[in-house]
Amino acid sequence: MKCPNCGFEFNEEAYECPRCGIVFAKWEERQAMKAEGLLEEPAWYQRHISPASRFLRILGGLLSLGLATLLLLQGIMLSSFWIFLLMSFYLFFGLYILVSFKQRVTMGRFALEAIALLGAAAMAFVIAPGSVALNKPMYHSTTKPFVPANVLTYISAANKACSNVDRFINIKTVKNDDRAAILARNIDIRFVDAAFHALSAKDQTRFAESHAMLHGLEPMLTTLQSRIPQYMPKGPAVWLPDTLKESIRNHIRKTRIQIASEKARLELIYRFDTGTTKRPKKNRASSQK
Repeated sequence: MKCPNCGFEFNEEAYECPRCGIVFAKWEERQAMKAEGLLEEPAWYQRHISPASRFLRILGGLLSLGLATLLLLQGIMLSSFWIFLLMSFYLFFGLYILVSFKQRVTMGRFALEAIALLGAAAMAFVIAPGSVALNKPMYHSTTKPFVPANVLTYISAANKACSNVDRFINIKTVKNDDRAAILARNIDIRFVDAAFHALSAKDQTRFAESHAMLHGLEPMLTTLQSRIPQYMPKGPAVWLPDTLKESIRNHIRKTRIQIASEKARLELIYRFDTGTTKRPKKNRASSQK
């Protein structure tokens, strides 16, 4: 059997088309009334949408649910009421489309749904441009928390101290006294103290554990500094016992993990603390220069 409306072919005897959904008896009755001039052609907004338009409705509903999820994450990061409002609209719109996708929708209803969806998208760009920005640097600038420069300086110094010690235990030869002096100076981790004391009292408390772990290596490193000239031209990788080298590597690895954990925890604090997430304003005089 072939549908007289959409041309879809199917074998079973049915009273309606499984593709476009018309009832054959009603369709034949309407065609007879049209032939006799008893039925007027409906306006464009009263006509039912095609199967392709029904597919577009379903796609729009899925996209709306995806946007609702994205806006939910952005709203949590930015703590914005307007983003949560837009998220609620997209969530409602997506569920409404998916629940009603089997209904025969008119062109007028389809046009209103499209206008509402495009209007919400335009409102999102106006109210919260950062949350829907496709520009990757702009996206990161809206979500990246502001961390004070002295905190970043301490983290950099602590990681540098770990890298210096890690490189030291892998050196195989020390050619002269100048090289020995450079090695001894590189494993002196006291330079981290200046960056640590530049932190605020709260930040010192937050990074106290990683700082203590770094200073836990200090007695051992002081001993190693004095032994460098004794074993020249052999380097620490040759005369250090394997068990001691492995112990130092494990200590450095744990220290780096602790620094990364403290940094991540601090970023969350600065992200959600409204009193500390404000970035410093630029000086007008310096910006004019």
